[in-house]
Amino acid sequence: KDFGIEPTDMKSLKVANRKQSAERVESILKGEGSEVENRMVSVNAAAVLTLFNDNLALDEAYQQVVEHLTDGKAFATLEKWRSYSFQPTSNV
Repeated sequence: KDFGIEPTDMKSLKVANRKQSAERVESILKGEGSEVENRMVSVNAAAVLTLFNDNLALDEAYQQVVEHLTDGKAFATLEKWRSYSFQPTSNV
């Protein structure tokens, strides 16, 4: 129960296939995830952020991720990456 979050039942996160997984990820990044989904994504993303920033505490990183999930920045980043991945490449 670090930094005020409750333990999570992992069964609620199970998906049946890749399509369902992709849809769930997109939903979470849009800020439409369930409380459990948002918590799990936030905890994992916060851990990664602290690996790349020695001055960032885990609880601070967690709060940053929660904010980005709720303010639309996470989904905006996904859309930006998508726009790059679908650009034609030159055949030089």
